[in-house]
Amino acid sequence: MKKNIILLLFSALACTLSAQDITVKQMWLSQPDSIIPYLTEQTRQQLVDSTAKGEMQEVTNLFSEDTKLTALTADYLSVNLSASSKLTMKLLPTEDNNHILCMVQTYMGPLPDSHITLYDSKWQKIAGNFVPEFTADSFLARTDSIDDEEWHQARKLIETRLISYELSATDNSLKVSCSPILLSSEQQTLIDKLLRTRLLVWDGKRFVEKD
Repeated sequence: MKKNIILLLFSALACTLSAQDITVKQMWLSQPDSIIPYLTEQTRQQLVDSTAKGEMQEVTNLFSEDTKLTALTADYLSVNLSASSKLTMKLLPTEDNNHILCMVQTYMGPLPDSHITLYDSKWQKIAGNFVPEFTADSFLARTDSIDDEEWHQARKLIETRLISYELSATDNSLKVSCSPILLSSEQQTLIDKLLRTRLLVWDGKRFVEKD
């Protein structure tokens, strides 16, 4: 009985260490091909190998486009998948001493458009709302130089918008930006005076507003 208890404790400790020791590089290499279908496992390996040598080389993906790993640490990765697509990964700690992977994929069109997904260490997608919903007004900061008519116009202009996310390489924060679409140069000038980003921090369960 005592032997069984010791084995169970050892097993639990091993699982905890495994969760703590996981790196974003391991997640990058172990990801299913369905995540980024145009990057093979061999190509992903080439990217991290070149980074280890300090070379930051570009490789050619299956779409015959250049892919380049731009940053790699124990818990953060950033890669330009193509001229119009970027991916970042960040390992985030959970309340039970494990880690989950936050992935942000951004389409770099005329305006950036991001999607955020969380996975466990086995690449199972984690369901839930991990980023708060923002209203249009959340991205506007009124100044004294803006009159009521301009403020009303700005609120209308921002109703149709794209959202982009930026994971931090140095901490567990997430910057949320808003890009109104189909604006004239005059409208863009007005919006630029008022537009602001939102900064969130990971609390072990979700991203929340930074105090």
